[in-house]
Amino acid sequence: MQDSAWCALGCWMTKKDWYSILNTESCEDKFRLLMMELTSAIDSFLPRKINYTFWRNKVQGEVKKAKNHYYHDKVAQEESTYFSNWWRQIKSLTGQDIQQEWYHLFLGDTMNPKLLANKINDFFVSLTDHFTPLTGDSPPSLVPQELFVSNEEVFRSLLSLNVAKAVGPDNIPNKQLKDFAHKLAPVIRNNQSLKEGYIPSLLKSFIVTPILKVNPPREIKSDLQPIALTCTLAKVMEGFTCNKLLP
Repeated sequence: MQDSAWCALGCWMTKKDWYSILNTESCEDKFRLLMMELTSAIDSFLPRKINYTFWRNKVQGEVKKAKNHYYHDKVAQEESTYFSNWWRQIKSLTGQDIQQEWYHLFLGDTMNPKLLANKINDFFVSLTDHFTPLTGDSPPSLVPQELFVSNEEVFRSLLSLNVAKAVGPDNIPNKQLKDFAHKLAPVIRNNQSLKEGYIPSLLKSFIVTPILKVNPPREIKSDLQPIALTCTLAKVMEGFTCNKLLP
């Protein structure tokens, strides 16, 4: 990320008039307008121009060097002493180790990774099939004042974000939320969400990655666990309510 591009984004953030968003009554409309403004700014000032060929060659070169170093430091001396161990290491370095590609165990005769992905997704979804969805037929009649948050609380929460964390489904980087916390705090404050009993659908979405419990896994149900990457704003808003209810 170029400093000049980030400075240009900073100038836009500080000069931006958030009046229309701040005065929007509906929580759904307010969040939609906020995401439109932020994503539009990111696309304009921080476009994703990636030289895939350059980075592909760069990664391949680094992998080749790492394998060479690993062979000379850990493997070469075992050829004359522990031949079976040396051969196992060679198979691993050349991609012949089946344990490195554990998904082949579940593909069967189809050899279709999409079918396996759907199978894993179906299992993860089934974990919450018995949950009863919350109904949003009518907003709460009264929300205790102590549950509302102030601009100062939002500002401190955004300021404590870890900028090294990966972005969630909203594609809003933590660095943007942290560096411009003073401007975004009044817009992000979720009091309207509490009043309406409404949570934007984007904040309830997440990116799920299956992580191995054991390698190689034998069963999807017992040997894979889901790791979910959620929106940072969702975690920030959850933190406000959690801190109020469980001080």
